[in-house]
Amino acid sequence: MSIVHEDYREHVRKSAVAMLKGVSLTPYEFCVIDKNGSTHWVMETVTSVVYRGRRAVLAYFTDITTLHQMKDNLSTLGLMVGTISHSLRGCLSGMDASLYLIETGF
Repeated sequence: MSIVHEDYREHVRKSAVAMLKGVSLTPYEFCVIDKNGSTHWVMETVTSVVYRGRRAVLAYFTDITTLHQMKDNLSTLGLMVGTISHSLRGCLSGMDASLYLIETGF
């Protein structure tokens, strides 16, 4: 838990317990901090195992930082496309109104 970002420690604890009890089968996401202080997003799954005759927990996780960055970039791109299309639609509406006025002789 020492590498888990403090904002996510309770989430990780609850998610791991739910997964170990069989209540949840879905991997969970959270942030970790590496030894250089960089933040990474990870997706983790835990399971109960027997190791040397004793109960233990096996956890494995995948770094999904790039996936989160791509989602942020796509979100930004979507907002930008929406803004551009709105502005373009406004220009075309103005041109359409002007053409109407010209056609009707005003």
